[in-house]
Amino acid sequence: MGRRFTLLVDGQAKLAGSAMVDDGSKQGTTVGPLQNVMQFEKVKDLLEDARRRGKVAAGGEPLVRPGYFIARANDSEYGLGGTVWGSDVARANEAAMRIDTGISFRGARQPRMGGELGQEALNEYTQAHIVNSVPLKSAP
Repeated sequence: MGRRFTLLVDGQAKLAGSAMVDDGSKQGTTVGPLQNVMQFEKVKDLLEDARRRGKVAAGGEPLVRPGYFIARANDSEYGLGGTVWGSDVARANEAAMRIDTGISFRGARQPRMGGELGQEALNEYTQAHIVNSVPLKSAP
């Protein structure tokens, strides 16, 4: 490999080594977690392939922590808008029904902004729950 390639890899490794990998909501975090087990497994497979074919220049080991984003979706006092994506529409709908979120212009919990006048004031005593299901074709 040429000197330019080596400089590129070394620079990328240095950049990766300086990244703050943590909870995406924590101050200073530059790389948040993967949000689902399927992506997590894909990345692990890519790392294993890199090991077989050559080397991993930085990192390469997962942080051992519990859960993914869906496990923490209701752990907020705000309950703002949220989405669930999945190839299994029934399973995605089931997950969506367990998430306590509002819609983008009116949250489900605090601060309950946007519902001061007219019909919106009455809506403060109800909980809107909108679920849209769109089956997607798999990529070729």
